[in-house]
Amino acid sequence: MRGLTTLKRSLGDPIPSGSVIDIKLAADSDHPFTVELATDGAGRLTICPYRGELAAALLVYCRQVRIPIPVNARKSVDVKNGRVVLRIEID
Repeated sequence: MRGLTTLKRSLGDPIPSGSVIDIKLAADSDHPFTVELATDGAGRLTICPYRGELAAALLVYCRQVRIPIPVNARKSVDVKNGRVVLRIEID
């Protein structure tokens, strides 16, 4: 969520503050990660990023916590064993 929040804010589409109610993972979907929030404004919001957006959010998070990622590597997102996985492949 931290990477996704930072990414959305940088794109001019900030996520309202709130609490996570539910997270769903779907390995065979274009939207592998869905999160439902209870916003501080007493509403609900569902966020369903595409695989590319989720990969970008994970890369932003890696940058925030100083995990080095090779620039020229292929990057993709998978769901394995109930977890979101950022796959990095180097030729």
